[in-house]
Amino acid sequence: MILKKIRSFELTKLLNVSSILVLISPFMRLMLFNRGILFWSFFLIIPLFIINIIKNKHNIFPNFYDKFTFLLFIFYLMISRIYSPNISNFFVFDQIKALLIAFLLFINIPHKDENFNLKYALLISGFAIILLYFLYGQFYLRGVRFWIVLPNGLAFDPNMVSASLIYPAIFATGMFFSSKNILKKLFFLFSISVILFFTLLSGSRGGLITIIFAISIKTFSFISFKSKNSFIYSLNLLIIIPLIIGLFIITPADIIERFSISEIVTTGASGRFNIITDQIKYLYQSSTFLSFFFGFGQGSSLLLTGNSSHNIFIEYFIESGVIGLFLFFLISINILKKGFLNKSLDSIILLICVIIWSLSISTNNQVLFWVLIYTSFSFSRNHTKIKKIDL
Repeated sequence: MILKKIRSFELTKLLNVSSILVLISPFMRLMLFNRGILFWSFFLIIPLFIINIIKNKHNIFPNFYDKFTFLLFIFYLMISRIYSPNISNFFVFDQIKALLIAFLLFINIPHKDENFNLKYALLISGFAIILLYFLYGQFYLRGVRFWIVLPNGLAFDPNMVSASLIYPAIFATGMFFSSKNILKKLFFLFSISVILFFTLLSGSRGGLITIIFAISIKTFSFISFKSKNSFIYSLNLLIIIPLIIGLFIITPADIIERFSISEIVTTGASGRFNIITDQIKYLYQSSTFLSFFFGFGQGSSLLLTGNSSHNIFIEYFIESGVIGLFLFFLISINILKKGFLNKSLDSIILLICVIIWSLSISTNNQVLFWVLIYTSFSFSRNHTKIKKIDL
């Protein structure tokens, strides 16, 4: 079977550039990817994309509107860096790599039949993150947060790491409900527990809310849309709820305190309330006619106010104005529309989760943000002739 796939070149599809970029996206903040090796690799990758586009030219026009919208948005954000307060940072690779990778991804929208490649890439990268937690996880910030610190001292931001576990959480929940084999069901239940537990230990409030939302909506979809087995799925729910409660019970009290309402109010959500308030005031006091429509340029929120926005909508409003915010809404609505039309629930859940995650952290210049937007769009094109939502 394997030899047959190799001969027919089907196996080589797993090695396409898009899947590789999705696979390594959680690790793109490491120092390795701030160096020239990745920059020069773009010059090697671009010819491969051009060849692929020529080979699949019959697919260009059906995807023309989607490609144009996404690439217009990416190009607009890139151009906005020209009038950013610190124009000298225009070619700083670490600051533009997310947009460059987004460009490479959206210029080569894969055929819907290749979505399984992206799913495997997301699952493998999520598994790698969990493995790193086991191998190199350690507590910091007076023992109330748990993060990955590699032997060379490089650390992973827990808020970013939590996003790489969104799709694995969706997938594991779906497999838990759909599997009839008891061993498989137990395995995926264990997977859900591990994802929840490490997200809880990481202390990422936005990450935990996002993961719980993903699991909840996927669970609700089985109970609502699979009417013939709703009773059985409801019984499975009785397993998941005690599991979540149990995880909170065994988690150290100091970490749980971080998620309490009193702690969030006292610290202002780690200062996020003040940051958002200050940036709204800055918008009100400093906006001109041009900045209202075009923004102050990508990266300006940090330079002008001293803090990153920690909210995707405020970030786009400050940095790219009404036009940038409109384009973001346009591509988001486009993904949701395709997801509903093609009955791809995973696409809808993934996009909403990305937006929820982006409400409390600056994600616009993060590779993982664009990768999740890209995979959400790719999943939304999964045309299937079924009567109910594709679970």
